[in-house]
Amino acid sequence: MTQRTLDQVLETHGATGGTAADVAGVVAGIGRAAKDLHALIAGHEAGSGDGAALTATAEKLVMEALANSAAAGVATPADAAPRPLNPAGTLLVTIDVLGGGAELDINLSPGLVFAVWPTGGDLAAAAGQPGLAQLAAGLVMFGPRTVAAITLCKGTALFQLGAAGAFVETDAAAHLPHGTREYAIDASAYRHWDSHVRAYIDECVEGADGPAGVDFTMRWSGSLVAEAYRILRRGGVFLQPKNGRTGTGGASLTFDAAPLALLIEQAGGEATTGYGRILDIVPKGRDHRVTLIFGSADHVGEVARSYDEISPASHRAPLFGARGLFRE
Repeated sequence: MTQRTLDQVLETHGATGGTAADVAGVVAGIGRAAKDLHALIAGHEAGSGDGAALTATAEKLVMEALANSAAAGVATPADAAPRPLNPAGTLLVTIDVLGGGAELDINLSPGLVFAVWPTGGDLAAAAGQPGLAQLAAGLVMFGPRTVAAITLCKGTALFQLGAAGAFVETDAAAHLPHGTREYAIDASAYRHWDSHVRAYIDECVEGADGPAGVDFTMRWSGSLVAEAYRILRRGGVFLQPKNGRTGTGGASLTFDAAPLALLIEQAGGEATTGYGRILDIVPKGRDHRVTLIFGSADHVGEVARSYDEISPASHRAPLFGARGLFRE
């Protein structure tokens, strides 16, 4: 069976015209920019300290690639308001490119996360919609193999940038498997987690000796895009909780959590804050951040149950808490 390219997938999606064609054109533009970014990143010297400058160049490439599309504007996490693009456009593109360059500077797998939103004639207000309003979303992870995951709200497809310079479809209908006993979380922040996340991770750590009755593997790359792509391929669960005491941290709702939630749900998974579905949340502002938990439906359901069953005021002692290995 001949593998389709991203351009062929988008041509089929946009064949009906109207908004579908506009969305297809925008995603095609992001695909072109991603190919240029692949070449740009390949020549970047890790540790050079110019990751932020490369991010600015990457954002410029995206703007240029979308110049003739239906994008009325583009918004990044650093923007106070969307950057105007096409006055006749009807769509807003939100995009988080290269995570500000921090991943590049330490040679982690860099990536981008994007979403396409209807403007409803009001570009400034378009980013204030709940995630369910998204018309498309995706991620691109750059590396020895540059890969992408894209949803046009008809399932999630996976692609790989081929030698011929085209994104080739590797999975037309990605589906997160159940039963993958893997979790991803920054364990160094344990003391800052709320009691619900602690309770869930404690049981994962106990493995076969605890209530779960099976052993788990922990994975943590420090790259949100890399973690999301791995889970789309392998299943498991990812947790990025806010600080249980200060409410800081977590993930940007508009630029990261909502697009990734759409990708995950369209692949049969779930995404939640623990208290509710990510895609239902209306942003309270550009800087609205949330606890982000996503992955296979069985694991996300287990985490959600910890929010239903564990009292916020209670928590179990940290691992080795009784002995205090690092106490004097």
